[in-house]
Amino acid sequence: MRRGLLLIALVVSLAGCSSGGTSNAPSATPTPGDGSKTVHLTKVDFGDAWPLLVPEADVQCKPAAGGAPTEVFMVLDGRTYGLNVPALGRLPEVPDRLLKKGRDGRDDLGAFILPGVAPCEG
Repeated sequence: MRRGLLLIALVVSLAGCSSGGTSNAPSATPTPGDGSKTVHLTKVDFGDAWPLLVPEADVQCKPAAGGAPTEVFMVLDGRTYGLNVPALGRLPEVPDRLLKKGRDGRDDLGAFILPGVAPCEG
């Protein structure tokens, strides 16, 4: 099951999620400088499915140049962590100590990819 969820997260992060329709994702706010866009998510947004021990997180996407996949990353407690394969190529993964289920909760982070990539794909 874990491989399946990781594969889904990878496919979504590589393919994007632009459907041309309306999005339920929170509005994006540009981050000065690098062209990345931020979505602020909270435990209230996810309810019991919230996978983190902290109550809120900023999920960011950075459009890639030349058709490369969009990077999706998360800022927690002032540190930046990769969420999808392109971002994990240059950033560390979210540490287990910040996950509600520890290492077993790693797959739950895939829930952040769709709302995180939407502002860059739309």
